[in-house]
Amino acid sequence: MDTTGGLRWYALYLRSRHEKIVDQRLREKGVETLLPLIEEVRQYRDRKKKVLEPLFRGYLFVRIDLMSRLQVVQTEGVVRIVGNG
Repeated sequence: MDTTGGLRWYALYLRSRHEKIVDQRLREKGVETLLPLIEEVRQYRDRKKKVLEPLFRGYLFVRIDLMSRLQVVQTEGVVRIVGNG
């Protein structure tokens, strides 16, 4: 028996360096997202700074039902849902 209400995880391919903003936009629409982040140290001329960067650049994971696909794909920054067919 499916207790998730038809929700499945999908990977989205995104525009370059749009992971965090697309994550925010989809959350505002009520979509469950997963954006794994990793802390990196960036060296600048005068300082070092810790920043959170996506673990999988160019990708974001969403948990949606089939009826929500159009809403997700129409979000600015989303290129396509990854998959075959």
